Amino acid sequence: MDFLQRKFLVRHHEAGLDGLLRLAPLFDMFQDAAAEHAQILGCGMDYLQEQGKAWVLSRIAVEISRMPAIGETVTVETYPTGVERLFAIRQFTVTDEAGSVIARATSCWLLLDAAALRPLRIVETLGTALPMNEDKPRHFPVPARIAALPEKVAENTYTVRHSLVDVNQHLNNAFFAAFVHDMLGTLTGENRAPATLQILFQHAGTLGADIVCRGGLENGSEFRMEGRSPDGETVYFQAQGTL
Repeated sequence: MDFLQRKFLVRHHEAGLDGLLRLAPLFDMFQDAAAEHAQILGCGMDYLQEQGKAWVLSRIAVEISRMPAIGETVTVETYPTGVERLFAIRQFTVTDEAGSVIARATSCWLLLDAAALRPLRIVETLGTALPMNEDKPRHFPVPARIAALPEKVAENTYTVRHSLVDVNQHLNNAFFAAFVHDMLGTLTGENRAPATLQILFQHAGTLGADIVCRGGLENGSEFRMEGRSPDGETVYFQAQGTL
């Protein structure tokens, strides 16, 4: 099956104070759909664990027209669209019950040697397991590096606790989306979902790590963020987007 469509019901605990889906559960939907499709294609978690390998999300670009409300059912369609350098590219399209597209995303995944944390060449490792889907839309180019932060920034600090660590033994990518959500609240004083967002995941957040998140606004609607170790030496993630 070259693509997967999966329905998700927006549940109460996935919504924010406005009754709309939060950013982190949207990322969970992407992750769940991608994991299920990879399993169907024969390169999912069961196969990779046997081979000592793992998929990790490296970069993602997201566009959100609107967030669905509690009780809405959305459909997430996902499919691979080839390999660029060391990245396996995967697309996501989210539609509401009327069939309208409410979110799109392009994601870039690395295939790692789980022990050495070394990227592997995807085509040589998986062969033709990932279909090209040349007839399907490619939403965005691979996200590029993100510029330095604006001069005036706000700051939030997090510690990676047990409840934030996933099966790969590090901070799950959806929690980085939650950090972005928190920073937008700090910067604007409101519960805000971004209209566009790019995140570059640069270093695994392991148990006990402290992550200092800093971010700022420019031109009233453009934001840039990053998360670093307290000494500033380790960059965990960078993000940018528009409100």
